[in-house]
Amino acid sequence: MNALTPDALLTLPVGDLTALSSETLCYLHHDAIAHLAAAHARLDHLKQVLDAKYAARAQALRHALGENTRTVQFDEDGLRITAHWPTTVEWNQTALAEIVTRIAASEGDPTQYVDLTYHVPATRFNAWPDSLQASFAKARTPHTGPPEFQLTFIHTGGAP
Repeated sequence: MNALTPDALLTLPVGDLTALSSETLCYLHHDAIAHLAAAHARLDHLKQVLDAKYAARAQALRHALGENTRTVQFDEDGLRITAHWPTTVEWNQTALAEIVTRIAASEGDPTQYVDLTYHVPATRFNAWPDSLQASFAKARTPHTGPPEFQLTFIHTGGAP
């Protein structure tokens, strides 16, 4: 395997690490992925523990306050426990379209109230005939993200 610990890996300059063999980089890569998966598993488990320990008390406090607040705090064993319920909003697209149409019909500017965007899913665009794709091509600019690399041993009996 490799002699580099995860902490030592971070202390070495990228240029020095590029001098390592591909096999060593493969081991390091698989090791980092395994550590990340283990950390996610531990974090998920701890979230379940915190939920089991504090959710009922936090919800009761939230109810006692008589409001639908997103954050409550209480103290226990010298710690301040903060419970936060993130809020997401889902907008009914059909209802919004009707509102935008009414605003525009009354000579108002709907962009003062809502953000208007258009989106064509890639799967839909790719399924279209060439003639339809051509008419949309001038409005389409594909962007390539950074490369993602996966290192895999091609010989049998190899590790990671």
